[in-house]
Amino acid sequence: MKTSPIKVPSSIRRIIELFQILSTNQNASYQSKYITNYLHDTSDLSLRNVNWSTMNKNMNGGVFGKYDRNRDQLLFSNPIPFGVNELLDTKSLFKSKIKFNSPNELISKYPKGFKNSNVFINDIKSLVNAYYNPKKSIPINQKYRQIFKYYLQRLNSPTNVMIILKQDQRLFSQSSLENWNQEYIEISNFIRKLNYDDHHQKYKDSFEISKVVDPDILNLSLKSHYLFENAKNLDRSIDQASWDEINTVTDRIADNITENQEMRFMKGKKKVDPSTEDPLLDQQISEVFDLLGKFGNDDLSFILQDFKFDLIYNQFFMLNVLNSKTDYSQILEYLHKHSSFDVIGIKENNLVHK
Repeated sequence: MKTSPIKVPSSIRRIIELFQILSTNQNASYQSKYITNYLHDTSDLSLRNVNWSTMNKNMNGGVFGKYDRNRDQLLFSNPIPFGVNELLDTKSLFKSKIKFNSPNELISKYPKGFKNSNVFINDIKSLVNAYYNPKKSIPINQKYRQIFKYYLQRLNSPTNVMIILKQDQRLFSQSSLENWNQEYIEISNFIRKLNYDDHHQKYKDSFEISKVVDPDILNLSLKSHYLFENAKNLDRSIDQASWDEINTVTDRIADNITENQEMRFMKGKKKVDPSTEDPLLDQQISEVFDLLGKFGNDDLSFILQDFKFDLIYNQFFMLNVLNSKTDYSQILEYLHKHSSFDVIGIKENNLVHK
């Protein structure tokens, strides 16, 4: 089933890029520009480049020509013809003039400078893409295939109980900027303790919890898992499935997930249409960068105190009770006491609750 992708609104993309910059700077291992600059300038690669540049400028008769295939061998041969620089001390010889705002800095100040995102940021991007461009079939992609197969395995297990949770998130909250979800860590630790058999002093797999960063794939698995229950060649069955018909299937849990996927673009306390261009957004993003340049990222609450825009969304989790005979009342009690998690669906064998 092929559909034209819907472009993620520019406003959403802009604030996620801003979040990525602020969050990456906030959580960088070396936030100080002096430490970053020192690490860059004293790296083996940097010193080697300076070494080569020095010798190239002082070469005699083209011995160290630019296109010499044996450059590495000549570079480290003795004696090295440094020319007039032979008389300089080592510190002066390798002193770099590279500035911190060079194109090669470790963390760029601009979105185009990012080569990689961390897991937390990638999870947010996946949730955004799943909302604006939900998959209508399972593509020939190893990552998505494995996710889909995992969901099928849990859904088709006669002893499994699947509990789907949601948790409200705000993009520019302090915990989000720090890439930290304390409640998820706590419930993961709680489940780990439940899995530990104190009496026999061993670990048992009774419960598991994981993030659902591709809710569109989970929805497809909820609507189609019964079709693949006895499949001998699962990949072939996935390719031959009638996804047009599958997408018309009504599933209560899948509908609950879709309903809670909404991305709410906020301006102050008011929800606004992200597809409408707002000149104030550009102005305030520029102001945030100005403040970031002046004061650094030590106090993001100060830098963002006048920034009116935000994104409110839901994060999803899947909690599996691997044996339906296992008493999971402690988990439900835990969820009831911790208001940050809401149960939006429970699937037990062929039964659906909520």
